[in-house]
Amino acid sequence: MDPRVVESLKQKVPPMNPDIIKGIAVIQMEGVKGYIDHVWRCASRSFPPGFEYIRGEVCTPEEEFREIADAPKLGGRVKRAGRGRIELAQSDVFLMKYRFSWEGVEIPPRYLFLPFVGQAGLMHLRGPRYCISPVLADPAFSPAKNNGVFTHFTRDKITINRSSATYVCNRKAVSTYVVWSAIHTLANDQSKRRGVTSCLAHYLFAKYGLQETFKRFAGCDIHVGYGEIDEINYPTTDWVICESAGISPSLYKKKHYEPSRVRLAIPRTAYYNTDGKPNVLVDGLVAGFYYVTDHFPERIRPEYCHSDRFWRLLLGYVIIEGEENGGKIQQQIDAHMASLDEYVDELVLETFQSVGIAPDDIYEFFVFIMQYIHEFLLTVDPASMYGKKLTVLRYVMLDIVIAIFRFTYDIRSSGKKGLNSQNIRQALGRRLNRDLIFNLASRHGEVSIISSSSDCALLKLTSTTVLQERATVARKRRGKGLLSDPSKLVHSSIVECGSAMNLPKSEPTGRTKCNPWVKTAPDGTILRDEDRRELLDSVQRILQR
Repeated sequence: MDPRVVESLKQKVPPMNPDIIKGIAVIQMEGVKGYIDHVWRCASRSFPPGFEYIRGEVCTPEEEFREIADAPKLGGRVKRAGRGRIELAQSDVFLMKYRFSWEGVEIPPRYLFLPFVGQAGLMHLRGPRYCISPVLADPAFSPAKNNGVFTHFTRDKITINRSSATYVCNRKAVSTYVVWSAIHTLANDQSKRRGVTSCLAHYLFAKYGLQETFKRFAGCDIHVGYGEIDEINYPTTDWVICESAGISPSLYKKKHYEPSRVRLAIPRTAYYNTDGKPNVLVDGLVAGFYYVTDHFPERIRPEYCHSDRFWRLLLGYVIIEGEENGGKIQQQIDAHMASLDEYVDELVLETFQSVGIAPDDIYEFFVFIMQYIHEFLLTVDPASMYGKKLTVLRYVMLDIVIAIFRFTYDIRSSGKKGLNSQNIRQALGRRLNRDLIFNLASRHGEVSIISSSSDCALLKLTSTTVLQERATVARKRRGKGLLSDPSKLVHSSIVECGSAMNLPKSEPTGRTKCNPWVKTAPDGTILRDEDRRELLDSVQRILQR
């Protein structure tokens, strides 16, 4: 092409986003070693005393050969192993060696393959060539099904829901919501069978006790009792008196239901805001208290309510079914609570700070969610592409991250029975398969086989994105989605961030093709072009008519 024509085009056509042209996957996958090292260091906070994570190292070619071929070096010569084999098909992976020590003595390392990508995010896995596409994800919170909120921690993914609840305040029924989440791995199954789930207020009580929870987060002292909590001792000019609505839970197992008579006296200035409406957090704490009380009316007594141990036992009855030994329940819940203490790490805190919150721990996060979940669900626009994040590492490395934290849970459990180097090596071998990364070929929606006849990688490779709800679904099971899904609605942001002309049949909304001129932050967050804000806002108002 005539260089004068090229120069003229450069002057007239605005420059494209170099990150989109090169490939978001290419840029972010450069940090794969540091990401897994950070995950190990986050997990190591929960390691039993005496067990330490040292560091990760890239294996030399000789080490990688010995590990793959199962051929240990003896006396300067390589002994051929009977069951060793080498995969001849091309795989774009490299071997990492993770080193640990037990009581000051280094134990044999654990080997893991990690991926590397080539141009445009292409990589080979046992022969076939795959393309890694960035996931179009919400930075911190996403609207979930059934009026829920989805968020992602390094250790786990959590969906927080809300359900209607009723209690009595000053002799009047109050209809509100109880905010809950099946955080424990058993909680979701148990809630379906028993009709009770773990609400966020219950977790706060299990951490601090009832009195300390209200004092720490609502700034008030409450009183708990029976009939002595009345209008004479606590006049309604200064106090509100709350009690159970007396409604039997739908799956309550006992034949005769006797509602609890426990009452709460809460300072009026704490329960109501200056505008006369109930304080959202205090209302949620009261709803959570009576949610648990209505399911365990015979167990709730005023003298027990301020003890965190009591609430942990009840939390165990909510989560763990068929376990009669209270001591074992306490041990399991203590381990569960200890793991929650480590949920907010540096990566999670950085994500939360990007949306304006900075919780010190997961309990402050629970308080934030209880305060703002209702507002979030009313104001969030799931169809907008603004503020979403093009991310790769979190999803590509998901299998390895899950395996690391499951290994951590195993050794914490073994620690109570007597941990030793053999237990650790067995847990490492059981959870951390060297070839875990090869699951990318079948269990990840963000990894796919894309055929392109063009030399321009932008057209079908680097401009392709994957929607968040499809990233964690295997390709063979990937559904087409519901037309009633609000995230599928037409939005003016698609013109600026997605594609209005190149619409794939699998996703005709235009969100799976990224505009090469879109503005992005260094972390992949999609930014608005302020010069076009007024125009696109006017278009959006027309679309919403």
